[in-house]
Amino acid sequence: MQTDMRRRAVLVIASIIICLLACLVIMSGFSNNTKSKAGTADNEVLTFKPVPKNKMLITIRAEYDVDYDHMEAALEKKFPDVDVVFVLHWTSDTPYELQQSLIGGNAEDIIISAFMPAVNKIAPKYLIDLSASELTSKYRMSALNDCQYDGRLYYLPGPSDMISLIYNRTMFEQHGWKAPHSRSGFFDLCKKINASGIRALQPACVNPPDAQTLFTSFIYRDLFAGLDNYKWLINYQQGRTSMSGHMEPAFDNLSFLKSYGLIRSSDFDIRRANRSKMEYNDDKCAMIIETQMAEAYSKLYGSKNEFAMMPFWNGNDENSGYLVIKKNYYIGLNADLKHPENQKKLAKIIDIMKYISTPEGQRAISGGTIKTIPSVKGIKTDINSFNEGAKTAIVRETLAPYVNFMRSGTYNPVQIALRDGMRKYVEGKSSAKAVMLACDMARDRALRYGVERGDVIGQAKSNFTKLETGLFIADAFRNMTKAEIGLCLVGKINYGTVARIYSGDITEKDISMLTLMLEKKPQYPNDKKLGVVLMTGRQIMALLKKPYTEKNPESFRNVPYFTASGLRITFAPWANPDKKLKAVTLSDGSPLKPDKQYKVALWYWPFDAKCPYKTLKIYDISCDEILTEAVKKAGTIQPFSDGRFTLDWGK
Repeated sequence: MQTDMRRRAVLVIASIIICLLACLVIMSGFSNNTKSKAGTADNEVLTFKPVPKNKMLITIRAEYDVDYDHMEAALEKKFPDVDVVFVLHWTSDTPYELQQSLIGGNAEDIIISAFMPAVNKIAPKYLIDLSASELTSKYRMSALNDCQYDGRLYYLPGPSDMISLIYNRTMFEQHGWKAPHSRSGFFDLCKKINASGIRALQPACVNPPDAQTLFTSFIYRDLFAGLDNYKWLINYQQGRTSMSGHMEPAFDNLSFLKSYGLIRSSDFDIRRANRSKMEYNDDKCAMIIETQMAEAYSKLYGSKNEFAMMPFWNGNDENSGYLVIKKNYYIGLNADLKHPENQKKLAKIIDIMKYISTPEGQRAISGGTIKTIPSVKGIKTDINSFNEGAKTAIVRETLAPYVNFMRSGTYNPVQIALRDGMRKYVEGKSSAKAVMLACDMARDRALRYGVERGDVIGQAKSNFTKLETGLFIADAFRNMTKAEIGLCLVGKINYGTVARIYSGDITEKDISMLTLMLEKKPQYPNDKKLGVVLMTGRQIMALLKKPYTEKNPESFRNVPYFTASGLRITFAPWANPDKKLKAVTLSDGSPLKPDKQYKVALWYWPFDAKCPYKTLKIYDISCDEILTEAVKKAGTIQPFSDGRFTLDWGK
């Protein structure tokens, strides 16, 4: 009898516990739902544009060099029941970040990336297999060949960029210079331009892909065109042969470029943003290497000059002018779309994919003009005054597929070793043989061990959003400097970050993804370092508004805003710019006094004009070192949940 009573008591207690737990779960779910609404992500800012409740939200991954300027408007016009939101990704190693995004479960619905080959090995798990889809019949077979992995298609090809020499046509006309039609004519012209005091060609070799483009494009025909050269490249990718015995002419050509002043040691410190400013604003150089996007970039930089394309001259005959072609992007679908709850969304996305796989769709998402080399059948590149100089190469298809020394695509270990070796070679500190050996060793190591992530520094309990990652960085800045306030710019790739921390091991590689050192070269000695400045409360309020109210050619695709440590902020992403900051107090809830001075730590200095405030200290330490120390000290980290940054989705 007592045993039965005990059993009943246990069952009653268990039932009570289960009910309590259920209530907690319901309350927790309700709490989360009240924080977000349709078109938002928990504790994240995807867009500054309000998302209507009656539309299906579809997120699309985008990257800095991907041409998606017209896609959003075109897709929303064709599919009025859909709201498309592009989410920018760009880090010091975007192929690795793409992999982490997929594995971490935070990838967008549609994955548009130039680096899909880097995730081939995990594609069967994280991307939808499109091999049997009718979509494949809409694409040129030569374009689909780049997308195959183990005989399957997990992504489709986008259009190919045309990488060429971009010359300042206005400058050429002013000086009486004529665009050349041969290799010898090109180098004679470069000699003449350099003699005028203007740099003939300004490379930007900080990024390994840009360094390699310079290295291979003037010698493509001899080393990479034709079946035998193709076989050599395949064997090299697979680790079956060496650079030695094949690539020596490329180093001879590099020496030749150096003799004409077309490559210098200092060019390996030049970033794209700086080079673009030299070309589009400062008239310090006559030519750069860029894609067809140069025409749009020049307008973003406010240039009144006209620019045009010129092929890479590989010889003196009429067919020796090559355009380097490289996929602007590949497009895949998140495997999570196959879950039953996503059935309607997947059907809509398939309709979108069918549309963009037609000539009509391609022209619409390109803004009406086809400026690239299409992968879709039935459409050709439009010839205009900008690409007229490359017309012969376009029409005759004298096209040089971008050279990938590893199957994983750009930013691979060989490319990084080559960039480093090129600099040493130009400086006379290394031989061609030594550089080639270093490239071989980097390839062999990567084929054997895969991505080198470095030492494990700490752990993340869960995934961080970009906003939450910015809060962590701001906190690290504040703690290191003992300042009252720490700031981190989120949504901007220069002096800020669009990266995020993912659950699990945090390695040296993961820390490097968070760097605030991308793109623009430091403008002055203390630039791009952690700084502490003295500011009044009024000045801090003005600074917090500046990222999303100031026009900046580098921010045209971003959603920039400051996160903070030491402050409590209520931020309304969808409100008008002057109303986004709903409330700002100190972390204890006390007011930020307008006339009181505060010590503020931030990555110095995120705007073109020099810092107008009193600088108290500059820390000569890298961003990676600061964040490594912060993670090590914490051991295990997780997103802050103390309400220091609250999102208000009202207008």
